[in-house]
Amino acid sequence: MAKRFEFSLNLSAEQYLAYYQGAATKVVVRCTTGQSIQFPARLLTRFVTTLGVQGHFVLTCADDMTGSTLARLDTGRN
Repeated sequence: MAKRFEFSLNLSAEQYLAYYQGAATKVVVRCTTGQSIQFPARLLTRFVTTLGVQGHFVLTCADDMTGSTLARLDTGRN
């Protein structure tokens, strides 16, 4: 069974720049359950706009925490 972690993210373009430049490789977020998780910053790449990365997301991975996929739940923002 896959693990599922939901969280909101509001990174400005300037904040995401550290990930884009390679200065930071991991993102740490607090889930809606209160649990903190970290995942590779590269998973955010397809969600970056000129404003940065905003929205409500779900990270899904295998029980052994491999095969992470990220999806945005709120489709109102591109």
